[in-house]
Amino acid sequence: MAVKLTDKERRELLAQQSRARDLSDIFLDCRSLGHSWHQCAPDRKPQFGELQVFQCARCLSICDDLVSAKYGELLSRGYRMAPGYHQPLPEDGTRLFSAAALRAERRRRATEKTLPEVVEWRGPVEQDLIASQAARRHTPRGTNGKTKNGATK
Repeated sequence: MAVKLTDKERRELLAQQSRARDLSDIFLDCRSLGHSWHQCAPDRKPQFGELQVFQCARCLSICDDLVSAKYGELLSRGYRMAPGYHQPLPEDGTRLFSAAALRAERRRRATEKTLPEVVEWRGPVEQDLIASQAARRHTPRGTNGKTKNGATK
């Protein structure tokens, strides 16, 4: 069912779609799908509590959660966004992007390129995830699964 927009709403949506066209593919994915957070080692020591650091696998933005060491309560949350992620707000007071404008831009870009095929699961999802996470945890960074002398593990 088509939604009727007023002239003002139509102008705002077109302005948002125009701004969405200027986004990189990575920033468009993060803004429309949400960030793909992965936990990382803290890069600094907090004055109190426990610092949990998460980094987006796509845009490399960082989320810092300060958590109570005793009860696990979230005490504060901060973001360090990747350069270029934040954009100035429009002078006309409209929203920078709407979900509809981001979806429209994703749809437009999908028609311009060949999308990868869906990959079928080889087995139960939990087993694959556990195995891949365990392998990642036991491979030292920068070694790509090789020992010091270059042999494959």
